[in-house]
Amino acid sequence: MDPIRTKKYAINALIFRIIPIVLIIFSIFLFLVFVKVQVPQTQNNEAYFIAPTATFALIGIIAIGSILLIVSLIFYILTLVETSKHDEKISFILLIVGFFVDIVGIVALIMLLMEINKLEKPNNLIEEI
Repeated sequence: MDPIRTKKYAINALIFRIIPIVLIIFSIFLFLVFVKVQVPQTQNNEAYFIAPTATFALIGIIAIGSILLIVSLIFYILTLVETSKHDEKISFILLIVGFFVDIVGIVALIMLLMEINKLEKPNNLIEEI
């Protein structure tokens, strides 16, 4: 296992996994705000403008989130392959489970980053001496 390459893949996978979650929460909030604004204004013509705007905004957010999830999946698979070459199998097993359960995957990526930092620390001390 190349720790530097694995660390890069894990950081990218973690970032691209968290951003879509934030986008989903934001889109739910945006949808609720637009629905709340739209209901009292059913007598006005403004309601006809708000509905398409909300729809296009939600479709755009969903499209961006989908693209980020695909990128996350690619980096997650690369991290999984690099971690399979490592002696420590706990993070590898958690990454496999995290492939199906997103929260476990995020925890596994954080654990993997902590393990890589522990591996890099003794090397840094040797280089300084």
